[in-house]
Amino acid sequence: MSKSISHIASLSALSLLVCHSASAQKHVHGEGQLLIAQQQQDWQFEFVLPAADMLGFEHAPETEQQKETLNLVVEKVEGVRDIIQLPESCQLTSMSHSLDDFKPGEQISTSNHSHSKEHEHAHDDEHKHGDSHDHDHNHGEHAHMDIIITYQFSCEVSPEQMEVTLLSWADTLSKLNTQWIINDGQGASVLQPSSNLVNFNQ
Repeated sequence: MSKSISHIASLSALSLLVCHSASAQKHVHGEGQLLIAQQQQDWQFEFVLPAADMLGFEHAPETEQQKETLNLVVEKVEGVRDIIQLPESCQLTSMSHSLDDFKPGEQISTSNHSHSKEHEHAHDDEHKHGDSHDHDHNHGEHAHMDIIITYQFSCEVSPEQMEVTLLSWADTLSKLNTQWIINDGQGASVLQPSSNLVNFNQ
């Protein structure tokens, strides 16, 4: 199987995980998701994390302190090791994240948020259902926002475990629901600050 086909297969497997997780879970502050897919040497790790837990806010930064927080989180995410740690046999090949959407001047969109209808109901006490769409569209700062972080690695030797270092500094993130589809099978676990290792051989 060519590398490009392997990559497509890996993405397809991850997409299945994303669809399953999105339909099964609501946006809950304090809880995030980690979705892992492997195809031969190619590994992909996708985090879906509440902005409230990563940044402390769900809108473009409005104060100098919020701007500093955003820059610090971007630095941690792009530094990789403050999010996950893998064996030296794994080399980062690509990375993407949605934190740029929170920079001043960027229009934050909630159109790709899989739980938009659930979020509309969360605001029913303040807004009638008929105008909830306009509320989300015009005032995105009040919508629940997730941060998406995706890493792709090439691993000469498949890791037996990985450490999610994110949980050591994201203080309000108390749970990370983790699922994986790898060459050896499928699995799931719930990570917490006191238990932040993913064991693929469990």
